Amino acid sequence: MNSAQEHFLREQVAPLFAKQWPETFFTEKLKVKPLAVGIAPKIAESGAAPELLSRARVFLNWYTSRPCYLRALAEGKDRVDLEGKTTKTTEEHRKFAADKFIAEMKRRGHIKGDVHGNR
Repeated sequence: MNSAQEHFLREQVAPLFAKQWPETFFTEKLKVKPLAVGIAPKIAESGAAPELLSRARVFLNWYTSRPCYLRALAEGKDRVDLEGKTTKTTEEHRKFAADKFIAEMKRRGHIKGDVHGNR
């Protein structure tokens, strides 16, 4: 995804999702909650406006691959559904997110060496 696409999703699409589901999506970068497993079909079934539904797949892919999202999931924060109800994050999902977060931080040059600080 290029920076223009990310900018569009952050500035144009995220506010639409936050307005539709204010307990689930947020426009503030660091205010993020992991999403409930299976939320994409719930969005499709929600009867939301066509501009939301047509962008849901790309938006969810971007939203859930952001470092702040991965970090929240890796920390074991509760997952949230479209109504704001929470469920626990599994240890398997927490570990998977932690690995993805570390890989992304390495890719961006924020971490050198292994996760234990060895270079």
